[in-house]
Amino acid sequence: WMLTGNRGIGKATLAYRFARYVLAGGPLRIPHKQSLAPLETNNIYKENKTSPLFIPTDNPTFQRVGANGHSDFMAVETAFKKNKNSKGVISVDDIRKLNGFLRLTSGEGGWQVIVIDNADDLTRGAENALLKILEEPPPNALLLLVCDRPKKLLPTTRSRCQKLRLNNLDDTTIDNLLDQYLPHLDLKMRNRLVTLSEGSIGRVIELAMNNGVEIHNNILNFLSQMPEIDFSHLQDFSAKISRADAGKK
Repeated sequence: WMLTGNRGIGKATLAYRFARYVLAGGPLRIPHKQSLAPLETNNIYKENKTSPLFIPTDNPTFQRVGANGHSDFMAVETAFKKNKNSKGVISVDDIRKLNGFLRLTSGEGGWQVIVIDNADDLTRGAENALLKILEEPPPNALLLLVCDRPKKLLPTTRSRCQKLRLNNLDDTTIDNLLDQYLPHLDLKMRNRLVTLSEGSIGRVIELAMNNGVEIHNNILNFLSQMPEIDFSHLQDFSAKISRADAGKK
């Protein structure tokens, strides 16, 4: 499966939900023409009927997948997510490790699940190695490719995946998430962030943690001064942004 959509809308979160649900014993298939109602007999689903993918945080599968410690789960991430000094790519060696993983028998007698995040950061060699797996996937293996920019991938890679495109989040959802995860924000700041979000909770959190609203206000202020911009203030602003950016590296 290839999960696509804009950055920061929850694609990887959904992929991990799929992984936990499958590894915890949730059904992958519903018989033809059968409604969703029979899923209510599943013990996992009964714990929260508002979401059929719900797994409680104290469930052992939830914790083991989160710690990358489940014998039937493997996550592949862009190098800089693990090491800030690394290049932002997924290398061929990262993908080759999947072959050894998939050659093993499932440790718990069920499915093996792989999450690749972000698949559009695969090097060409890594993508060619992945293609060999996608062409002949082993039985009971679920591969979830999280992808912001699917057109960066080869047409042959895209054609071998079922696709699930996720829409941007609506303003109400963004507002509710901000209330949940950043409850200290005042209403005015929260409303500004929702306006700047472009439907991405990841973008909102990044803006909130890096003075994004203040930066946006400064940019609007400079634009309002055109064509008579105070270049000394503009240079100070640019230097401040550059120092902040350098501090993240």
